[in-house]
Amino acid sequence: MKHPSEVLAKYYKAHNILPLQTIEYMEYVLHSILDELAKLAIYTFLFAFLDKLSQYLFIIIVLFPVRWSSGGLHSKTFWGCFFYSLLMFIGLIYVAPILPYPHTVSFALLGILALFSCSHVPYTPAFRPITNGRTICKLRCFYIAAIFLWIALLNWPALPDAYESSGFYTILFQECSYSFLRKEYKMITKLLANFGIFLASLASFMVSMGTTGIIGEVKPPKH
Repeated sequence: MKHPSEVLAKYYKAHNILPLQTIEYMEYVLHSILDELAKLAIYTFLFAFLDKLSQYLFIIIVLFPVRWSSGGLHSKTFWGCFFYSLLMFIGLIYVAPILPYPHTVSFALLGILALFSCSHVPYTPAFRPITNGRTICKLRCFYIAAIFLWIALLNWPALPDAYESSGFYTILFQECSYSFLRKEYKMITKLLANFGIFLASLASFMVSMGTTGIIGEVKPPKH
């Protein structure tokens, strides 16, 4: 069964209604929109059934401005993208809220990673690159603004802890994904540096829990 966008594009090409380049662009846009709507509809019904609809919608709201301005990983097939995104949402909804993170250090980490990854966005497919310098600059500014705005909003005292944690790991996941998409040596070096910062933040959290008596007293090693 052919995709509706392919059927429409074939009709336009057969009747020479629009220039070929315009038809191909229209086909790509329509194909993307219909696929995204189909996935969102399935996810919505699934997480509504699992009684996680509000948390799923919150992740979508957090993710949309960051993903829109920065781009990211694209699968070659509908089902590849579907299952990749599904695993991501399951992890952010069910796993992220139980992961530990030191509040202040973690949000500082998001800001640092945003500055590191800024020079590598927007990340777009090779067949649809963005070459206009002004557009790239605007998207990078929007990307930075969106992340720092969410850092501020996620610190809202009335926000439930599960939502705060999911929001934090949503942005962290998106930021770190660029390190895997770029294969240059310099990017790998930055990835290692970013990973070191993240490990340092987790170590700080464990120390803070120990000093407050939550996991017991932290004793110095014996010599």
